[in-house]
Amino acid sequence: MAEKGETKYIKCCCCKCKYIDDVNHIKIDFGYNRLNERFKTCLKCRDRDREYRNNNYDKIQEYGKQYYINNKDKRNEQRQQLKAIAEASQGKIKYCYRCYKNYNIELFKCPNGNVYNSCYKCLCSRSKQCI
Repeated sequence: MAEKGETKYIKCCCCKCKYIDDVNHIKIDFGYNRLNERFKTCLKCRDRDREYRNNNYDKIQEYGKQYYINNKDKRNEQRQQLKAIAEASQGKIKYCYRCYKNYNIELFKCPNGNVYNSCYKCLCSRSKQCI
C-alpha cells in the first residue's frame, strides 16, 4: 500500500508515460476492455495507432499482399515437408488440411466414429460435422 504522500504510478507500455494508479484515472487515461481488464496502452497511443492505420490503410494492405506473394513458395515447401513426414509415419500421424499441421491420428476421429481429413479441433470450430 502507498503511504501518505506517495502515489503509485502505472506506465503505458508504448510511450512509457506515467499515470496515477487510481480507478478514476485509469478509467479516463487507459480504459477497460470487455473483460474488465485494463488496457496496456494509454488512450493517446491507441488513438495515434488508430489514426495511422486509417490514414495508411492502402499502404498496409499492399505490404500484406506483397508479403503473402513473397512467402508463398516458402509456405508451400513447409506444407509439403509436413505431408511427407505424415506419410512416412505409417499411419501414426496425419496431416490436417485446414490448419496445416501434423497431429496424432486420434485427433481425426470424431465422437460419431467418422474419420475426416481435418483434425477434430478444426471441424468443431468451423462446422458441426463431428456431432
